[in-house]
Amino acid sequence: MALYKADVWLGSNSGRQTVSVSANTIAGAKEQIRTIYNVSDTAIWNLREAPRERAGGGVSDDGEASLWGGAILVGLMIVAWVVASFTPQVFGAVGGSTTWWLLCRLQGKSFDDLLLPPNRRALLITMALTTAVGVAASLAGRQVQLDHFRDALPAAQQGRPSARDDRPQVPQVPQGPRTKAAAKEE
Repeated sequence: MALYKADVWLGSNSGRQTVSVSANTIAGAKEQIRTIYNVSDTAIWNLREAPRERAGGGVSDDGEASLWGGAILVGLMIVAWVVASFTPQVFGAVGGSTTWWLLCRLQGKSFDDLLLPPNRRALLITMALTTAVGVAASLAGRQVQLDHFRDALPAAQQGRPSARDDRPQVPQVPQGPRTKAAAKEE
């Protein structure tokens, strides 16, 4: 059954009140309000189906944001920041882990079966391939970071001078006697 709310005039002593009833239809809700509060149809205004509250603390169909929606948004923002700031590390970890899992599946072994003594040779091959793919993924992640997330990097990692390096540099004076090769270069 749906929950219906209506504004009802209950007389000059009580005035206009918001009441709630449970009914299957809007006509049934109007009939219940007439019967319970002993009012005419003209005393009932703004009869509407009320939104049901959700278990997560939010309310549906009334435009209010739920608590879970905000928590999910904050979580996605944190994940985006981690990926933007640590792209090579994220790419390397995901690439290496995925390679380990894929090689275990191809060999028909569980995730930790390769650690057992009879599987030492397969462990070495798997570790070498996992490391190679992890390094390649990390290098690809570095390139993605430079191409797309340049603002997330500190200035020293972007290949441009940091704030400390913006001050004028003192020209360096050559030390020691000049050689014939240095004189020719000038």
